Amino acid sequence: MDDLPPDSFEDSLESFFAREFIRLRDGLVGRSVAENEAHAVARCAFLNRVQLHPAFQEVCTRFDEETGVAAALRRAAASMDTLATTFRLPHRGYLKRFFEEHLSPDGVLSVTIDIDDEEQAEIVRDRIERIIRELGQNLKDVFAAFASPRVERLTSDLIHLVRDVWRLPYPWLALQLFEVWLYGRLAWLFGAKLSIRVWFEPEEPPAPPLRFVFQTDPARETSVEAYLRFCREAAAVLQQLENQRLPAGKRRNNEVLERYVDWFYRHRILGESIRHISRTDEADRKEVKDGIREAERILGLTCYTFPLGEIG
Repeated sequence: MDDLPPDSFEDSLESFFAREFIRLRDGLVGRSVAENEAHAVARCAFLNRVQLHPAFQEVCTRFDEETGVAAALRRAAASMDTLATTFRLPHRGYLKRFFEEHLSPDGVLSVTIDIDDEEQAEIVRDRIERIIRELGQNLKDVFAAFASPRVERLTSDLIHLVRDVWRLPYPWLALQLFEVWLYGRLAWLFGAKLSIRVWFEPEEPPAPPLRFVFQTDPARETSVEAYLRFCREAAAVLQQLENQRLPAGKRRNNEVLERYVDWFYRHRILGESIRHISRTDEADRKEVKDGIREAERILGLTCYTFPLGEIG
């Protein structure tokens, strides 16, 4: 979408969409918590690069125009711009905070605009009511467009882009690019810029199916022997429970990892040679090659992959 607001509106979606964008809890197969956290860092860095790729932008723009999503968004944005102007706000990005300040708990909007002429005040009041009704209808059209069965076509197009064009085995990338499209359009509509943040939130695994029974044998063992046997058998059960938890692992240097992801993106998506990356980034060729391989490994720490070998 065009007509993006200035950077000063980036925070206006903080409590709306961008604050908690992608939470990773399951589906990761890192050998430690640190590896799964590294995947989240790498995924965020990769998404922030891929979302700007012309092929992704072209897929989304074509879909927006052909399905009417763009037209619905522009109508709603025009209504919001008109409402912002009426309330003497610089941009529609201020409307969210404005409504938070002037909307009562029971949904009544109370706004004071200084107008000396009573007749003119009535005209302004009628105009505001009309704009709000129009905005309500336009927002319904927007969300109806998002809920349309035609949106499935965008999902298919993104899977094709990730799997067949870029030859990447990452189903999560197609899913998250769809979310970038959806939240990016909503962010634009509400006058904000989308901020992507990804983090890993460890989840306690379910308890394994264990049963522990201990019984002393007074005829064959002393109290001390029974105690020592209990400790051994209980330790074995505790070890099985401990094995369900991921070790903490060694935390990665995020800046280094993001650099590896950048090399991976430039090599695999943009087609830059390792020699060219090494020369432009003043890095050893072996370091670039190893960094690309490590970024690919970290990005692939998920349960699900596309079977690229089966694609003709």
